[in-house]
Amino acid sequence: DLKLRENYLGASESAAVMGYNPWCHASDIYHQRVDGISRPSTEMMRMGQIMEPFILERASEELGVSLTQANRRRVHPEAPLQATVDSFVRGRNEIIEAKLVHPFSFKKGQADPNSPDRWGDPYTDAVPRYYLIQVQHQLAVLTESTQEPWDLAYVAVMIGIEEFRLYR
Repeated sequence: DLKLRENYLGASESAAVMGYNPWCHASDIYHQRVDGISRPSTEMMRMGQIMEPFILERASEELGVSLTQANRRRVHPEAPLQATVDSFVRGRNEIIEAKLVHPFSFKKGQADPNSPDRWGDPYTDAVPRYYLIQVQHQLAVLTESTQEPWDLAYVAVMIGIEEFRLYR
């Protein structure tokens, strides 16, 4: 598992390498790989991990589907890419990525109608660019590693503890 992290670019790291992650930069990924320096987890990151099962359960209810927990790294057969998916929709080639978003971050992105960090209307693909890059990376790795088309990703979002939204 550690070898995969060292030698393969993960889905959540793609936006950083492309310069679109507001919390992590390409230099952070470089220093993780070369110097072994990793970013410390924040309280929001820890809360996101704790809330993930709840967010996935809420998405399952909203969609009326059963989910299969993923929690396994998939590796692209030709490129140095790997991905860990939060959950699969049972019986379909669809994934769900769970996100906990701080209400302040959500409102900040909404302030500018042209912001790449803006959340659009639910059930659209209007998610912040860094999350869009993450799920596109996941879908590409899954498609190549399974030789089946994976072309739909849901992003299930809890904004604080006040609001649930689902994007596709």
